Amino acid sequence: MVAVIYSAIAGLATVLGAILTLSFRLTDRIVAFALGMSVGVMVFISYLDLIPTAMMKGGWAHLVVGMVLAILFMLLLHHIPFSKVGSGDQISDYTRLGVLLVIAVAVHNTPEGAAIGIGFDLENHLGHTLALAMFIHNIPEGIGLAAPLRAAGFMRSRIILLSLICGATLPLGTWIGIRFLSQSSDIISGGLIFAAVVMLWTAICEISPSAFRQSPLYAYLGIGMGSLFMCTVHMLH
Repeated sequence: MVAVIYSAIAGLATVLGAILTLSFRLTDRIVAFALGMSVGVMVFISYLDLIPTAMMKGGWAHLVVGMVLAILFMLLLHHIPFSKVGSGDQISDYTRLGVLLVIAVAVHNTPEGAAIGIGFDLENHLGHTLALAMFIHNIPEGIGLAAPLRAAGFMRSRIILLSLICGATLPLGTWIGIRFLSQSSDIISGGLIFAAVVMLWTAICEISPSAFRQSPLYAYLGIGMGSLFMCTVHMLH
């Protein structure tokens, strides 16, 4: 129960990031910076956290299975009507990007929440450290999540609700990890690879082009800031 509470607090950081985005006047530069920061965070977490942890818990078979399932998932997702590219409608592009981000965040939060649950099950200190790391990186993630939704004209209450749903998948994953997966490193390994590939696809193929269309300079600054931020967290971790 303690693990779920800590995980829920970490999940609320996504809402905090969304509130920060809604509290300031939205410009192209702010959107580019927030999206770039989200890219930096997601790429850093995928390459230096999720994938290494998955490989330590599993092997190449888990890597292949997780990658294949994630690629099939994203290809299927791109056949949904809202994900069609090249409409020329900027509002539709923002809506599409925002929905993809919501899905990506929810998908990767679940196995990360499970990792927090397993961490608490193995050693309290490990669980606390993972929960703190998730809290810190969920703030810029919430910023990147809310920026395209706000640009698409979503109501503030709906943006907060979506960020809350995304954040709620973290304690849900923690509960699943404690209840069902504590002894299953295979599922955790494959799930972390799945989450990493979904995050990388979304960051590189979806978020980056939108950020650079708004302002290349501020997109680069956001990527650098997001990477530096997570590098600092990783060092403290």
